[in-house]
Amino acid sequence: MISSARNGRRGVPARARVVLAVSVGMIGISGAAIAAAVQSDGPEVIVHEEPHSPEDIREYWTPERMRNAEPVEMPHAPERCGSWRGLFDSAC
Repeated sequence: MISSARNGRRGVPARARVVLAVSVGMIGISGAAIAAAVQSDGPEVIVHEEPHSPEDIREYWTPERMRNAEPVEMPHAPERCGSWRGLFDSAC
Protein backbone atom coordinates (compact mmCIF):
# COMPACT_ATOMS: atom_id res chain seq x y z
CA MET A 1 0.00 0.00 0.00
CA ILE A 2 1.23 3.50 -0.88
CA SER A 3 0.84 6.14 1.78
CA SER A 4 1.33 9.86 2.08
CA ALA A 5 3.09 11.36 5.09
CA ARG A 6 1.23 14.67 4.84
CA ASN A 7 -1.51 15.26 7.38
CA GLY A 8 -1.42 11.59 8.32
CA ARG A 9 -3.50 10.68 5.25
CA ARG A 10 -3.09 7.33 3.62
CA GLY A 11 -3.66 6.51 -0.02
CA VAL A 12 -2.26 7.48 -3.40
CA PRO A 13 0.28 10.33 -3.29
CA ALA A 14 -0.59 13.57 -5.08
CA ARG A 15 2.20 13.08 -7.65
CA ALA A 16 0.78 9.70 -8.66
CA ARG A 17 -2.72 11.21 -9.01
CA VAL A 18 -1.34 13.96 -11.25
CA VAL A 19 0.53 11.47 -13.45
CA LEU A 20 -2.60 9.34 -13.72
CA ALA A 21 -4.79 12.34 -14.60
CA VAL A 22 -2.35 13.54 -17.28
CA SER A 23 -2.06 10.04 -18.74
CA VAL A 24 -5.83 9.61 -18.95
CA GLY A 25 -6.17 13.07 -20.50
CA MET A 26 -3.56 12.32 -23.16
CA ILE A 27 -5.24 9.03 -24.04
CA GLY A 28 -8.56 10.85 -24.37
CA ILE A 29 -7.08 13.57 -26.58
CA SER A 30 -5.32 11.10 -28.87
CA GLY A 31 -8.49 9.00 -29.13
CA ALA A 32 -10.52 12.07 -30.07
CA ALA A 33 -7.96 13.04 -32.73
CA ILE A 34 -8.01 9.58 -34.28
CA ALA A 35 -11.82 9.53 -34.24
CA ALA A 36 -11.91 12.93 -35.94
CA ALA A 37 -9.49 11.72 -38.62
CA VAL A 38 -11.52 8.57 -39.25
CA GLN A 39 -14.82 10.45 -39.46
CA SER A 40 -13.49 13.25 -41.67
CA ASP A 41 -14.94 14.14 -45.03
CA GLY A 42 -11.82 12.96 -46.84
CA PRO A 43 -11.77 11.24 -50.19
CA GLU A 44 -14.50 8.70 -50.64
CA VAL A 45 -13.92 5.09 -51.53
CA ILE A 46 -15.19 4.01 -54.92
CA VAL A 47 -16.22 0.39 -55.39
CA HIS A 48 -16.72 -1.22 -58.78
CA GLU A 49 -18.05 -4.73 -59.22
CA GLU A 50 -17.08 -6.49 -62.42
CA PRO A 51 -20.15 -7.97 -64.14
CA HIS A 52 -18.04 -10.36 -66.26
CA SER A 53 -16.73 -13.70 -65.07
CA PRO A 54 -12.99 -14.26 -64.58
CA GLU A 55 -13.07 -16.63 -67.56
CA ASP A 56 -14.58 -13.94 -69.82
CA ILE A 57 -11.90 -11.50 -68.72
CA ARG A 58 -9.08 -13.98 -69.39
CA GLU A 59 -10.50 -14.67 -72.85
CA TYR A 60 -10.70 -10.95 -73.62
CA TRP A 61 -7.13 -10.15 -72.54
CA THR A 62 -5.27 -12.04 -75.24
CA PRO A 63 -1.47 -11.73 -75.49
CA GLU A 64 -1.93 -9.28 -78.40
CA ARG A 65 -4.30 -7.07 -76.40
CA MET A 66 -1.90 -7.13 -73.45
CA ARG A 67 0.98 -5.99 -75.70
CA ASN A 68 -1.13 -3.16 -77.15
CA ALA A 69 -2.59 -2.04 -73.83
CA GLU A 70 -1.72 1.50 -72.70
CA PRO A 71 -0.82 1.96 -69.02
CA VAL A 72 -3.06 4.10 -66.86
CA GLU A 73 -1.64 6.39 -64.19
CA MET A 74 -2.66 5.08 -60.79
CA PRO A 75 -3.77 7.52 -58.10
CA HIS A 76 -1.48 7.87 -55.11
CA ALA A 77 -1.64 9.47 -51.70
CA PRO A 78 0.46 12.58 -50.99
CA GLU A 79 3.84 11.92 -49.34
CA ARG A 80 2.66 13.39 -46.06
CA CYS A 81 0.13 10.55 -45.78
CA GLY A 82 2.88 7.93 -45.55
CA SER A 83 3.89 8.84 -42.00
CA TRP A 84 2.04 8.69 -38.70
CA ARG A 85 1.03 12.33 -39.23
CA GLY A 86 -1.26 11.11 -41.99
CA LEU A 87 -3.55 9.69 -39.30
CA PHE A 88 -4.44 13.25 -38.30
CA ASP A 89 -4.61 14.80 -41.78
CA SER A 90 -8.12 14.83 -43.25
CA ALA A 91 -6.68 14.91 -46.80
CA CYS A 92 -5.15 11.46 -46.36
